[in-house]
Amino acid sequence: MKKRAVIIATMAAAILAAGLLCFGCGSEGGIDEGSTGGNGSPPPQITFSSGDACPAPFRAGGGLTVNIGHSGECRYRFDLLDFHTREPFAFLARGNGPFNGSINVNVPEGDYELWVDSACTWSAVIIGDVEQYACPGSGEVGVDTPDSDDVGVDT
Repeated sequence: MKKRAVIIATMAAAILAAGLLCFGCGSEGGIDEGSTGGNGSPPPQITFSSGDACPAPFRAGGGLTVNIGHSGECRYRFDLLDFHTREPFAFLARGNGPFNGSINVNVPEGDYELWVDSACTWSAVIIGDVEQYACPGSGEVGVDTPDSDDVGVDT
């Protein structure tokens, strides 16, 4: 009986220690609200939505978190495309009906575009080492849009 009590106490201590080591880990994934871009500021992010006139491409590299919200009962598909080849780099989410979730993806340094197929209302926030290009002809402040002769961000 004493041996059983020692085993139970040991297991309880191990579970408690594991819980303390992972305090705040959560099961939702993504970036914690307290995370920073390394210098005390929030990490860079780009927001897209169903009302955007121009889904401008962006420069990215490393780990990204894509927070997607989709409402309505229609089908949806969210893909991350290589901007230059127009080939899908990552399939982020697809389905039918409402969706709210975070997807983590690692990308090599390059130019990307979020491609969305949905007739419903949606939004996507890309968090990580990202820099959005200006929409061509929009007069927006941002870096020049990449073309076939120019790979990378112009500064």
